[in-house]
Amino acid sequence: MADVQTVIVHVAPQIRFPERSFTVNFTTPSQISIGCSATGIPEPMVEWRVADTNDIITNSAKYSVKFDVNQSSSKTVFAVISNLTIYNTITSDTRPYVCSVTSPVFTTPVETTTNVIVQVFPTFISSSENVTVLAGTQAALRCAASAAPVSFIEWRKNEDILANNRRYIIVASSASTSPLFGRPFLITTSSLTISGSHYTDAGIYFCRSINTVGQVDGRESRLVVQVFLLFMISFANFYYSATISNS
Repeated sequence: MADVQTVIVHVAPQIRFPERSFTVNFTTPSQISIGCSATGIPEPMVEWRVADTNDIITNSAKYSVKFDVNQSSSKTVFAVISNLTIYNTITSDTRPYVCSVTSPVFTTPVETTTNVIVQVFPTFISSSENVTVLAGTQAALRCAASAAPVSFIEWRKNEDILANNRRYIIVASSASTSPLFGRPFLITTSSLTISGSHYTDAGIYFCRSINTVGQVDGRESRLVVQVFLLFMISFANFYYSATISNS
């Protein structure tokens, strides 16, 4: 009788249907879940890491890692489905996460990276109060908004969009990181300067902050331009002066 020999077939791990990017809009603390599916012989082992720190992710109050193992109908190929859940998502969770797969035979990992992006609706943190200036002088209005990704701020007067020109000077910067929700929650500041203000510049001004999540209007600021009139009646040899506000 011939000897019976057992042939053991090993199949290197493969990652199926990797998630490359996951975007969530932050409104209130929530959770997100990303998946990683791998096949191979023997059973693949899945590990999750934070890519930029290389920290291994384990079950905690912040993270949950779950596994589900299945075999093919021939009882040979293993399929492992792993899900990483991130609780109470904040903007500092915007980072790449690595699904790393090995097996007892194939120790060189097969990896895929999922970029998680937490976006935040713009919120104004400051806006100018009402401003009163004399005609011919400079008027300045300012506002600041926080958002992720960084927002663009446009200035409007009575719903009309203002653009840089000889009289309107708009300057914006986005260099600060808000300490409330961590990186990359950025603050955009913007200023509108009106040189040589005219009585026709009087009106309602406001900022509009816009990013990929949405847009929001800041508080309205009323600009009052005061015009100083000097009346001279020569035959009476005296002057009469008055201040008139245009608002």
